[in-house]
Amino acid sequence: MKRIAIHLLVLFALVPAAPRWVTAAGLNLSWYDCGAAGLPSRTFACDSNEGYDVFVASIVAPDPAPAFDRLLIALSVRSAEAFPPWWEIATGAQCRVPLAATLSSAGVTGCPSYWTTGVVEWMPSTSRILEEGRVWVLQITGGPSQPWQPGEEVFLLQFHVLHDFTAGPKACAGCEIGMELRLDAVQLRLANVPVYEVAFPATRNAITWNGGMVPALPTSWGQIKALYR
Repeated sequence: MKRIAIHLLVLFALVPAAPRWVTAAGLNLSWYDCGAAGLPSRTFACDSNEGYDVFVASIVAPDPAPAFDRLLIALSVRSAEAFPPWWEIATGAQCRVPLAATLSSAGVTGCPSYWTTGVVEWMPSTSRILEEGRVWVLQITGGPSQPWQPGEEVFLLQFHVLHDFTAGPKACAGCEIGMELRLDAVQLRLANVPVYEVAFPATRNAITWNGGMVPALPTSWGQIKALYR
């Protein structure tokens, strides 16, 4: 956990700091729906190449809710052992495509989505590869169709955990390994200038796969940074 937090500091050091920390907002990550409406864990028998599982990222809007036209999102995926190929997304090292990210809120009922336009993309140049995990940064360009309401939980995006190459002779190893997935931080930007940054949970910002254990989480981004001064 410590090495992942260190690398997150490096990732967000690549962009200017937001002017102040938001204390009235928080991040959520859950399987199949937003926050408390979703589930904290998912178990898959790893016996099929069909279909996918879904986890949803959402945010409780700060007060005041700022205008923005871009978001940066830091997502970490980690294992208690060597990182499994089944989850690998690094260019040139993957044997399958494990995740797809989309702004579609299809199937999500626990919080509203205000995306009518927008593009989500992975930013591989700001990814970090660690022995036990990966940290990725995604970018969403385009603003919401209407302003967020302070204190309202709002859909950000959903991720599809694809089942391709899970079973059979071409299977990638490691689907059965317990994993932890965490929405570490979200930065809101306007005209490419950071305006707000959120880096702590609302309900929960970490979920598990096949029994992965989530450790106790720091309650703020400032506390994470304080561990490494």
